[in-house]
Amino acid sequence: MKGMKIYIGIMTALLIVALGFGVYIWYKLQTLDTSTDYVIQELQNDAKEIANDLVEDIEEVGGDVADTVIDKVEDAGSDAKDIVIGEESLTDEQKDQFEKFGLNPDAFVITEEMMLCAEKKLGAGRVDEIIGGASPTPLESFSLVGCI
Repeated sequence: MKGMKIYIGIMTALLIVALGFGVYIWYKLQTLDTSTDYVIQELQNDAKEIANDLVEDIEEVGGDVADTVIDKVEDAGSDAKDIVIGEESLTDEQKDQFEKFGLNPDAFVITEEMMLCAEKKLGAGRVDEIIGGASPTPLESFSLVGCI
């Protein structure tokens, strides 16, 4: 009889712990931030950090190597197949999308590789709609970040 009381006591304690853990998980899921703004902000911060590190590395090397890297970047951006985005060609929603990612539309160049990547991720039809003036959804914007 004493063994049965101990068994019931231990099982009750385990049930209380399991119930408490379940309530904790439920609470965490209810308070979880599911907005894309946080993800976009983190990506912007990471991109800025990487860009700053790259500039510092190039400046440290200096001289001919830095000039060669800068020349190659400029040469890569001058391909005739590249599309230069101008602020005047964007809708207000598209301008907002650029601002969310911290990009300047006048200095942003879409390369042929970026277009191919976007077509793989969204499909050619959807890319044509976006070029025609439609704004990408937050999920589409997030998936296109990998193409930049």
